[in-house]
Amino acid sequence: MSVLPVTLLVVAKAPEPAAPKTRLAATVGDTVAAEIAAAALLDTLDAVAAAPVAARVVALTGDLDAAACGAEVRRRLESFTVIPQRGDGFAARLRQRARGRRAPRPGSVPCCRSGWTPPR
Repeated sequence: MSVLPVTLLVVAKAPEPAAPKTRLAATVGDTVAAEIAAAALLDTLDAVAAAPVAARVVALTGDLDAAACGAEVRRRLESFTVIPQRGDGFAARLRQRARGRRAPRPGSVPCCRSGWTPPR
């Protein structure tokens, strides 16, 4: 399989029990919501890791040490370039990532950005 000249960027948040999606947590509780978020993130990382692309980047926020399945997420991230998210709030962090990827440097490859959201 040939490698596509593309960078895949995943924008993600560590699945911490105190910080999962509030609508999901309201239904199933913080711990289960964080476990579902961890499963969604791990599935996303597996799909991106399997893609035949030039580079894989994760823009990450949150504390993996406090996250559900944090050790497993950390292991999966070993094959990615991990960068911190910048900005206050999700919208600001997403804008920062977009600005950082809008104008590729000479010799760089196009970037496809993906976020992930666990079910509600």
